[in-house]
Amino acid sequence: MNTHPYIWDSWYWHDNAAGLFHVYYLNVDDHFLVPREEHHFHARIGYATTNDFLHYNYHNHAVVNATDAVTSRDNTSIWTGCSVAYGSGSDRLMAFTSRDSAQALVAGWPRPFTQHISFATSPDGLQWERVLGAHVDADSRYFTTQSI
Repeated sequence: MNTHPYIWDSWYWHDNAAGLFHVYYLNVDDHFLVPREEHHFHARIGYATTNDFLHYNYHNHAVVNATDAVTSRDNTSIWTGCSVAYGSGSDRLMAFTSRDSAQALVAGWPRPFTQHISFATSPDGLQWERVLGAHVDADSRYFTTQSI
C-alpha cells in the first residue's frame, strides 16, 4: 500500500467509548497528480483513526472504490461522503457521491461529471458493502447535470 497518497476532503465520527475519531478521506496515488491532474477521475475513500488529529493510524486507503461494473452508478470515481451510526453497536451507513461513465456516453459528454449519491453499510467502519439499487440521481430541474 502506498503510505503517502494525495489526500483531500475528509469526514469523521467519534467513538466516545474508545475516545477515538474514525476518519474517512478522499485519496489517490500520487502518480495521478500534476502535471496530469487526473486525481478527480481516480478518487477513492480511505480510512484512518486518531485520538488527537496529530497522529494517525492509516488502516486502508481504499475502503470504497469505484466499481468496474458498467451498470453501477459509481463506476468512474468516488467523490465526497459522510458516515453516520444506525442500529446498535458500531453499524455505519455511508452516503457518498460518485459518477457514472455510462450516463456520460449516452448523453455524448466527453467525460462523466454528473454526481449521484450512493450508499454503503458497514458493521465495523472498515469493511463496506454497497446498498445495491439505492441511489439518488441529480434532478436536472434543479442541478446542472452536464459539467462541473
